[in-house]
Amino acid sequence: MASGQPNTPPAFADAFRQGIRVGFKWDRFLADNWPVRSARLTTPDGLRQCLLPWYLGGSGREVAYNEPDAKPLRLSSIPQVLDSLKADRQARIQRFVAQFKLATAPVEFSVPAYSLASDGYLVLDGNHRLSALTLSSVPFAISLWSVCGPLEDDCLPDLVHWSKSQSAQPGSPAGARRPGVRSFGIGGFRIIQAFQVEGAKCTLDT
Repeated sequence: MASGQPNTPPAFADAFRQGIRVGFKWDRFLADNWPVRSARLTTPDGLRQCLLPWYLGGSGREVAYNEPDAKPLRLSSIPQVLDSLKADRQARIQRFVAQFKLATAPVEFSVPAYSLASDGYLVLDGNHRLSALTLSSVPFAISLWSVCGPLEDDCLPDLVHWSKSQSAQPGSPAGARRPGVRSFGIGGFRIIQAFQVEGAKCTLDT
């Protein structure tokens, strides 16, 4: 974990702004002061909480996020669907696999993500390295910094896959809010492990 105060929006921006390529709305994130939580992933169960900003279509091939039949790809499925990804993506993953297999200590790095409530985390950068971990069988310790913002696609285009399902969920009051967040459409319920939204409370125990 980086030094300083990792659970602040400015620290998140300093650590990850140059690496994040998806359409994350940085100005809104910083202006609204969305909370940032941290977790440490050290087991395959931890990796199963992560989804990638990569999508497979009905044909079984990789497609853009906004294709009508696009389905988000869970990190744990990489060993089964690797051949369905674009050739350059496969090659980059395999380069990391080769590097990790030579490691003499646990593989460690930090990744940014966006909280998807009960669905886990959408990884915003570091997807190829995480994918390589699922193919490497090496020990690892991943510091995951998760933005706890609204599930709205004007915050991040990929969230279109979650904003619709969450807004349609029975018992989800439209006015429920996370601290420092303008709006959030989920009421209080248990999320993955120690991460939970309880009315206006948003915490992640690490």
